[in-house]
Amino acid sequence: MACLLALAILLYVVLDGFSLGIALLFPTTRNEEERDTMMNSNCPGLGCESTWLVFGGGALFVAFPMIYGVLFSGLYIPLLTFIFV
Repeated sequence: MACLLALAILLYVVLDGFSLGIALLFPTTRNEEERDTMMNSNCPGLGCESTWLVFGGGALFVAFPMIYGVLFSGLYIPLLTFIFV
């Protein structure tokens, strides 16, 4: 179960990093065609980072319920903000 949790966190970091990289490069392009290509490359993965974040939270609950209780009770509002934004 710990391996599954590590995989969920890794996928979240990779997918979110890809989206943030496109967001950083978007203002540097002046050509509309390049901007469309950048946005279209992100569309299949759009929102996947949130899915892996929720999956990681569920895996944390199943594998380590005590740690889940401590983390999520202290970080309830920031985590809900990440999920719903």
